[in-house]
Amino acid sequence: MGALDIDSVTVDHSKAEPISIEKSAYTELRAELDRFQNKKPHWLMTFGGFVLSLLIFVKLGLLSWSVQSTAILVGVLLFHEGGHYLAMRAMGYENVRMYFVPFLGALTMGKPQEVSVPRAMFVSLMGPVPGIILGLVLLGIYSQIENLLLLQVASVLLSLNLLNLLPISVLDGGRVVRVLLSRRSPWISFVFDSLSMVGFIILLTKAHPQFAPFAGGLMAGIGASVMSTSVTNKIWKAKNWANIPDRTSELSDDELQIFESAIRDQFKNIKDTKRLARMVRQFHQRLVSCNMRKGRTAVQVALFVVYLASSAVGYWGLSQVKEAAADAALGTWVENYRQQHLSSAPFHLAKPSEISAWGTRRHKFKSSP
Repeated sequence: MGALDIDSVTVDHSKAEPISIEKSAYTELRAELDRFQNKKPHWLMTFGGFVLSLLIFVKLGLLSWSVQSTAILVGVLLFHEGGHYLAMRAMGYENVRMYFVPFLGALTMGKPQEVSVPRAMFVSLMGPVPGIILGLVLLGIYSQIENLLLLQVASVLLSLNLLNLLPISVLDGGRVVRVLLSRRSPWISFVFDSLSMVGFIILLTKAHPQFAPFAGGLMAGIGASVMSTSVTNKIWKAKNWANIPDRTSELSDDELQIFESAIRDQFKNIKDTKRLARMVRQFHQRLVSCNMRKGRTAVQVALFVVYLASSAVGYWGLSQVKEAAADAALGTWVENYRQQHLSSAPFHLAKPSEISAWGTRRHKFKSSP
């Protein structure tokens, strides 16, 4: 092989490939996305965050509730969120962690690795459904031994888990309904989220007027959601997303360009790659939720039947709790009445007017909220 004369070599700059600025930008973007994707907090940090949130929840809860009521609520929330936690672990979620939120409850978070409609429905139902079942079991035991503590625990189990089955986007029932609707269009998800949030605000302020000042903030959140939905819709329409990758690291350069273009069109002042990566992750998650793998139709139908049946059975169980509570309250009232007015006469010699008073009292207990 002959020697190469460097001086005789000429370069045709007209045919040279230009340096791609976008390619280097995507390299930085991919690095940030990989950093977010692979970020795993140490288990001590996760456990410490859980314990700290629990302590704060209990401390603030004791300002409003008794020790027994706080203990019951914490136990019910742990059982509820424990169902979500185990379901997420069973479905292969990563970085699963649980936190308490003062005055609101608790939540469980994780990164799904394979997203499908049945999986999402299963994870959402595994919080409230076991809670309703346990509430009914405790109610059945109470009917045999009439322990008021069991009735209280059953009441909280049924109330909290039935509330979570309401079709409101921030609750488990809303997530079940949302995954069934969101495959059609991001705007359908937005309409459902908005209507359910308005309904939630109305219910919340009606039951607890002190939360009325926060209604404006929730409504502002709906307004911000319009912009996010607009971006998601642009990404949705820019390509036929038949199989969107579950991970942002698996997005191609063309797909990243679609995300970047839609985000920069809406948010003009994004200059930081880290912020862009965070928004790409956010809208990727939205797109995944709108394009979940359908899974088996029979499984979806079965899970939706479980959702409806749990709601119906939970409502029936709550009515039984109310009936039992009325009888328990009546029994206490009758005993106090006997001690005050009938201590000198046998109970069977009570006057008809007094017996009528007991019936009226029971009616009031049953009809009270």
